[in-house]
Amino acid sequence: MATRLGIELSPTACRIIEIDGGLDSRQEHPETRVTAFAMLPSGGAETAARLTALRGRRATAVVWAQGADHRPVVVTDAPYDRMQREARAAAQAAGRSVERTLADIAPIADPPTAASAPLKRRRRGNGPLTQGSRPDNDLPGTPTPPRGEGGRRTVLLASAPADEVAALVQPLLDAGIRVDHLLTPAAALLSLARTRRSLAPGGGLEAYVALDEAASSVALVRDGSLVAATGLSWGFVEECEGHRSLREREEIAARLAGDLSAFLDEGGLGHEHLQHVCIASGVPDLRSMAMTLTELLDVETEPLDSLFAIDGTRLPDDADDCREHVPALRLAWAAAADPYPPLDLLRPRHWCARRARLWGAAVMAGAAAGLALGLAIQDRLRPGSAVRPISVLAASALPLRLAGVPAFAPPNPAPEGLRRGEPTAGPTVLRRPEFRPGKEPAFAPSELRRGQPDPAPSELRRGEPDPAPAAAPRRGRPVAALPARPRSKPADAPPTPPTRSNVDTAVVGPTTSVPLARIESATDAAPLPFEATLESILVGLDRRFALIDGRIVEAGDVVRGARVVEITATAVLLRDEGGRLRRLTGANRRP
Repeated sequence: MATRLGIELSPTACRIIEIDGGLDSRQEHPETRVTAFAMLPSGGAETAARLTALRGRRATAVVWAQGADHRPVVVTDAPYDRMQREARAAAQAAGRSVERTLADIAPIADPPTAASAPLKRRRRGNGPLTQGSRPDNDLPGTPTPPRGEGGRRTVLLASAPADEVAALVQPLLDAGIRVDHLLTPAAALLSLARTRRSLAPGGGLEAYVALDEAASSVALVRDGSLVAATGLSWGFVEECEGHRSLREREEIAARLAGDLSAFLDEGGLGHEHLQHVCIASGVPDLRSMAMTLTELLDVETEPLDSLFAIDGTRLPDDADDCREHVPALRLAWAAAADPYPPLDLLRPRHWCARRARLWGAAVMAGAAAGLALGLAIQDRLRPGSAVRPISVLAASALPLRLAGVPAFAPPNPAPEGLRRGEPTAGPTVLRRPEFRPGKEPAFAPSELRRGQPDPAPSELRRGEPDPAPAAAPRRGRPVAALPARPRSKPADAPPTPPTRSNVDTAVVGPTTSVPLARIESATDAAPLPFEATLESILVGLDRRFALIDGRIVEAGDVVRGARVVEITATAVLLRDEGGRLRRLTGANRRP
């Protein structure tokens, strides 16, 4: 069972109560057990020591601020934050200063009707007004606005000066107590009425009165919803020329009856709507005063001096003192028993803090998603990562038409086993070519290897010279053919291991090799523009990538029917199907 702490800070006293249990929607009234209580002066060493013992505890505080105000305001039906801002603006327009004030709004109950009275009696009371909720509509005596989408509704705006409230709450903060909820006396009376829902008349108007030594508060409640509230500047103790004395119970009853009647008339309610009066006070002889008030108002008046909703069998050690001070501790008890008070001066700050936490969580989730995506892209671009397999093409099917390239040498005779139809071993799969950035083949098929020596043809092994190169036809301007490189290496010499060189070699067919730089310089004078969108170029230590049309490509990949030949820091060279060299830069962006 949860332990809750309620503290009432009045101008003359500090009342503390600690209870187990509280208000539960599944129960008709709360079942609580008082574990500790204290009746202390408003300041002093004793109060500071008792508050320091509660360091680190969470509490709900009731502050008697003289500048507290409660008034009905008509606002647009909207989420909570918008209605709260509009209510503050309406109060300021009406002459109420809202600068440096704490404020909250709560719904106002509809007046009872014959059709809605049974439904009202079954209601469990109104919870706090949250975003998207629909509070009750209007206050009797004020214009009734229409309901519905984009309609208007009436709410009760409770406000208090922030500086005055901060001065009252400062001893709690100095003691290390965490204040979760901050209530006005009228808001605490509303919580007290919510704990007595099962005893309230269905659809009837009740008056809850908190009578303190130097001030008083009146709250009009209907069906667990606050209709109107006001504060009185007098209490049951009279101060005259520095002397304090108790007022007579007849005087207290007469002044309270007059102020309550004036408040009802001002709100346009009338005495006929009032059905019940409840008084919570530490005034001596509370029952006699309540009887006098019943005679003056002709309305049943109930003193809240019993152990209602308090387990009388498990009181603290000083049980007699607890029973005696229960009427004075009722506001603090109600604040502790209601975990979600309908009116809370700290609700806007909690609302903003909750939204900030949600925004922070959203930002962290986005950052985590971006980090995961970045790691995935980094793994994709990391050297040695998984690559796509490259298909092996026949040399005769290569779409390579270069002028000046030596003709293909005739292949070696087939072995005897092939001529007789004998089975042979499976085909040899060439390893993936290692392309060096900036030195890519003109049209890099899978057969092109890098830095590996070519086997000497049979004519070279017999010491015969290479045949004259056959000039292949080329579209466009003719280019002089390049002579074949002589082979001086003996046929029986061991094969030379592959080495890296400054000029990559394009291996075409089984015997002929031509330097790539010579091929490009001899065949391409001015690259043509390429129709594509170059978004970015990534240059690494040994690999280069380009982002073309939203796709990451490297040397050897095909883009729009053209194969990527070379990727530089500023451009991408491609070879189209006709053998023409094309250049793609940032200037080739499509509109």
